[in-house]
Amino acid sequence: MTRYTDVPARLGESALSDGRVLGWAEWGPSDGAPVLLCSGAATSRWLGFGAGVVEALGVRLVSVDRPGLGVSTPDPGRTFSDFAGDMRQ
Repeated sequence: MTRYTDVPARLGESALSDGRVLGWAEWGPSDGAPVLLCSGAATSRWLGFGAGVVEALGVRLVSVDRPGLGVSTPDPGRTFSDFAGDMRQ
């Protein structure tokens, strides 16, 4: 089987204050400078390329499943402000 994604260094799920689940993945050193990746339409926390770059740059790339994608719980009617609130948690 061909794999089209880079395996993350760390992978998990976090419970949000309203009971929803947020899926996330991290690449790069755990003590690296944190950078949040907000993926585009119909994509998830999985990277298809470039994982080696973050290691070389000393960046801890944190990618999340948007609501309703991957393991993240759907949130109908959400707004950009709602998503920002999720990221603060």
